[in-house]
Amino acid sequence: MNRTLIFLSLLLFVPILLFGSGTKGAVFLKIPTGSRPIALGEAYTALGNDVNCIYWNPGGLIFSRHKEVLFMRSFWLLGTSYNYLAFSLPSSGYGAFGFGVSYLDYGEFEGYDEHYQPLPSFSAYDINISVAYSQILTETFSLGGNFKYIMEKIEENSGKAFGFDLGARYAQPKTPYSLAFTIRNIGTSLKLENEEYALPLEAVFGIAFHFNQLIIPADIGYSTDDGIKFSAGAEYTLAKIMSLRVGYKMGATPGGLSGFRAGCGFIIKYLYLDYAFAPYSNLGNSHILSLGIKI
Repeated sequence: MNRTLIFLSLLLFVPILLFGSGTKGAVFLKIPTGSRPIALGEAYTALGNDVNCIYWNPGGLIFSRHKEVLFMRSFWLLGTSYNYLAFSLPSSGYGAFGFGVSYLDYGEFEGYDEHYQPLPSFSAYDINISVAYSQILTETFSLGGNFKYIMEKIEENSGKAFGFDLGARYAQPKTPYSLAFTIRNIGTSLKLENEEYALPLEAVFGIAFHFNQLIIPADIGYSTDDGIKFSAGAEYTLAKIMSLRVGYKMGATPGGLSGFRAGCGFIIKYLYLDYAFAPYSNLGNSHILSLGIKI
């Protein structure tokens, strides 16, 4: 057994602990992006109308009113870090385009051979590159898609896959709610160390209620890894410059208060800063910061 095999389990250790083992590959695709969606209990399918839709529901990307750039940094667990960079480009009459890159860095590992003799250190990481497009089909209905290039790498071994997300959103003008549906991670199998793993397929239905400064979103979905999941949240905006958020995600793997989510956001003209807090029981807490600008 070489050092790649010894540490192959570490490549998937953190996301599997948090999101369930299942039988799928590229488990990191289930790690959420965006401090605002995370603080809302990860209920964002019907609420999204910004750059975060690239991950949550590409069907909502067309409702973005501005060109937008977002950078997220997640101070994650066991020395890992998760980074996300995305931008959206709405265009008059041609729909909305989006691009996103997520990168999970596992850090450096000390290498050992089958006799536990030291070998040079090596690194491991996961990456997902997304290209999204969204268009309004009728006054109330929009549709979008998201093409993904996925790679997992440990030492000199890597696995690649291609995926696709499909999303739709329904919003009647002058009504206090919106509905949405998305399917994530339709695609090819990921091959790593002579084994093939299907992507973690997921279908989610969402609803969001809008009451002036108060927004209440909720999602219910089914994952081939985790079964049925439910999440909900609430956001209250103060004086259009600050938002307070809280949410809960049912079915969070580590137990305890690990389903609880909370956070806040600040807006200064076209610049915004969002923060989210996500506890994972005995594994520790995750702090997520997002910085964005609307042009």
